[in-house]
Amino acid sequence: VYIIGHIPPGHTVRASPGKRGSLMYHSQHLEFYLRIIFNYTDIIAGQFYGHLHMDMFQLFRDRSGEFKGSSLLTPPVTPWYEGKGQNVSLPANPSIRLVYYSLDDFKLLDYRQYVLNLTTANCDRKERKKTYELLYSLTTFYGVEDLTTKSLVKVFQRLKRNSNWFDEFFRFLTAGMETVDCEKTCRVAQICAMTGITPYHYDTCWNASDKLFYTKQLSSPKNSIIIFICISILPIIILLLIIGYILYKKFKASQNKTE
Repeated sequence: VYIIGHIPPGHTVRASPGKRGSLMYHSQHLEFYLRIIFNYTDIIAGQFYGHLHMDMFQLFRDRSGEFKGSSLLTPPVTPWYEGKGQNVSLPANPSIRLVYYSLDDFKLLDYRQYVLNLTTANCDRKERKKTYELLYSLTTFYGVEDLTTKSLVKVFQRLKRNSNWFDEFFRFLTAGMETVDCEKTCRVAQICAMTGITPYHYDTCWNASDKLFYTKQLSSPKNSIIIFICISILPIIILLLIIGYILYKKFKASQNKTE
């Protein structure tokens, strides 16, 4: 079963300065909806929503705190510009998402996010003829097998412990549109909205914001490649230096003999 809707459950991702996100469903309706999600988690293969104009996902916890479901939110097909005081993550580029699923059990396998770069298109007439370009593939970029709740939990944990991953995620959030730097309060609001579907889990997340992110910073995928190349080349450089030093010593020794 796929559930497709406009407004997702949970809380808004962005909030006015000094405030938290607002609940998007009335509490009684949210509780009833979550009962359906948790009772039929074995047959609900995916949830799809829009409304927030952002590229993100949500994780649904039951009362024991275990993740029992997930949903995918898509950025807009058309751009939307809003005042900076209202939402720090907009505007967003127009985008289209292509979702892959299994024909056997309808499990979500991957999605590819395509975007139209408005900044480039509006600056160069030649660029206006360009079509949508691939921004990223979720499984490829985050290194997970599929779009199941288990895989999305892995992605979520990586976003919490790695600021470089989060920065890329935040850029994807608005379909590649460069917006603002997302500082600690912005990060907490984003992370808590992804797992704080109920007011209880949302408030618990905010109250633990000081411990929300790991202090250890790991490298991003791009940085990992650079580090790998540097580590691979380093022994060669050291070997060349040693050979050069030996040749230099031999050269000096031969000069001394001739003198």
